Parts: sequence; C-alpha cells; structure tokens
Amino acid sequence: MPRQTSAGTPTRPRYHDPAKCGKRCKCPFVARYRPYPGAKPVEETFPTKTEAQKRLDEVWQLKQGGVFGDVSIPNMDLLAYLREVTSRRRRLSAASRSRYDGHLRNHLAAYIKGIKVKDFTSLKLTEITDAMYKTDVDKHMIGQIVSIIRYAYDRAMTDGLVSRNPATGAEVDHNVTHRPKYIPTDEDLAAIVAVAKERCRDAIIIAAGTGLRLSEILALDSSCVLDGTTLRITRQWNQSEGGLVRLKMKGEGFFRDVPMPPQVRDIIKRRLKESPSGFVFWSPKNADLPITKAVIGNELRVARAAIGDLEGKIVLHGFRHYAASKMLAAGVDIWEVAKILGHEDIRITYATYAHLLRPRFDQAFAALSANLPNAGNLRSVA
Repeated sequence: MPRQTSAGTPTRPRYHDPAKCGKRCKCPFVARYRPYPGAKPVEETFPTKTEAQKRLDEVWQLKQGGVFGDVSIPNMDLLAYLREVTSRRRRLSAASRSRYDGHLRNHLAAYIKGIKVKDFTSLKLTEITDAMYKTDVDKHMIGQIVSIIRYAYDRAMTDGLVSRNPATGAEVDHNVTHRPKYIPTDEDLAAIVAVAKERCRDAIIIAAGTGLRLSEILALDSSCVLDGTTLRITRQWNQSEGGLVRLKMKGEGFFRDVPMPPQVRDIIKRRLKESPSGFVFWSPKNADLPITKAVIGNELRVARAAIGDLEGKIVLHGFRHYAASKMLAAGVDIWEVAKILGHEDIRITYATYAHLLRPRFDQAFAALSANLPNAGNLRSVA
C-alpha cells in the first residue's frame, strides 16, 4: 500500500458540466480538505490542477507536523475534540450521537477537565475507567466511552495529527456482573398499578408480563398478536429516528416471539378494540402514530410520587428486569430468558442477572453431593 503524501486529489466545482464546458473549460480546480477530524470541509479554488495539488500536498505536510493553520489539534481541549468528532461521525443515528454526547458530558468530562489532546495517555485512560468502575458506572457505557476515544484518536492519527492512540488495546470487561439499579418487587408492582393512569398502568403490566422494552411496547399493533399466548416483536418505536425501526442490535427482518400472559392478552385486546389505527398505544393528537416515551414517563412520575417513591427508583425499564427475575426464579433456562428479552449475547443476560442464579448453584451442589460415596467409609484395596 503506497504511503500517503497528500491530503486528497483536486476536483472540479459542483457546477462543472463536462458536456457544456468542453475541452477548454475555464472552471477552476478545487482543493477540498478538512482542517482537523470532524471539521467541516474547506474548499479553495485554483486556476490549474497543479496549483490545487500543491496546496493539498502542503496541507498534508502541515498535518504531519501536528499543526494546520490556526488549528492545533494536539493543543485542543480533549473534551471539545471528542464532542466535535462524535457530532460529525458518519453512520450514527441522531439518537446515538445524542447518547454518546451525554456519556461524554455526564461521565467523562469531570475526569478530563483541562486535559489537552496531546497530554492524554493510556495510563490516564486506565485510571479513568477504574474510577468509573468504582462509582458503579454501567460497564457497557464505559465501553462506549472507550470506543469514542479510540475512534477520535484513530481519526487524528489518519490525518497525521498525533502519533499514538492511547485507547489502543484498552478493553472493558463486559462480563463483570453489573446488577440493575433496582428491581421492583411484587409490592411495588401492586402499589404502582393501583394509582397509575390507565394508559401507564397498562404499559407497566405489559412490561412486567413480557419483559419488553418501552420502545417495543409502543410499537405494538394488531399484527404483533399471533395467537392467544404469543406476541411477535418485529419493530420498535424510535421518534428520533423517524418512527418504526428495526429491533435493537438486530438486523432488518429479525423478529422474536415472547409469551403473552392472559392479563397482557386482555389489555391488548381491549386497547385494540378502542384503537382507531391499530396501535395498542395510539397518540390522542395523531391516531396514526403511537404515543411518545415522555408521555408514559410523565404519568409514571406522578404515580411514583403518589406511592412515596421520591428517589425515583421505580422506572418502567425496571419491570423488564422484574420479568427476567420472575422467569429465572421459576427455573426458566437462561438461554430462553436471553431469547425472550432479545439480548444479542447471553453474556449480557448472565452479567445482568448472575446474582439471581445462586439458587441454581445451590441445586447443583446438592445434586452433585447426593450420591457420591464417602471415601472415609470405604475399605482400601491392597
């Protein structure tokens, strides 16, 4: 692979039309480049292709030296640089960009305050991740933060702005057990449904009875009901991505079947009979669309206050954990639980609910101990 020596190749402007301009075209040549990773492209025009190419070669040389024009990436504030690169990262949905930016502001900013791009080291990254572990930051979130840093420095290295990537080789142990912050109890479930509005109450019971995510509950419609005992989940509702989208971490066309208890079946049947559009949770403002997550969240907030949950421990996603804990306590195989919850990898299920599997360990201990002979009571054979 040839060594890169230029920041790009000169092009013609967008208004250039070879058919109209002819061989003696007087359209200028454009040198297009990014001053630093994530920045908006800069365009400079030149009368000849040679001059444009010379400018691009010069830009590359400046980047190799770590400085370009008035922008010095190595001396740039690290947090600002990470946010800039993330905001312009391709193949990221608006929701993912917003989530990553939140990780940087809420969890990383305090650790890298005042640090420049050139001063960040692998040792500093290790100190930060260790500190996050101790403060019970979710392991998956730590992994995303490390990925953001690795991507940003890869971009900087590609453009010749830095010479090393401090996140190279950094790994986050996703298999470390990280329990849900709070799993609602039977008493919590009974108390919250007694005071919640009908719409919020129905969503809570569906979540507790099926383990569905809220985005999947909002996407429920008449096509999801296969029979009296099964729901087929094919889509989730994501307003920021424009509506019904594929399931989380799954490819297009993927679906999963989940059990539908009689209580959930009755709720869905009743709401579908009232629905003007086929959605189980339709919007009063536009019946062709489901309601937003914020509507359920606001109603749940009122219900929490009514039962004295001022700390906000009870959240709707907690009832997904409630469903998982009930299945595991009843002896449902963890592989089947992972399949029902829609986890991409069973390690996610095990890492989240390992603390609930201790009774299985005790059962294994009893089974292995039951019929083993006691060596102390056996006669030695000469």
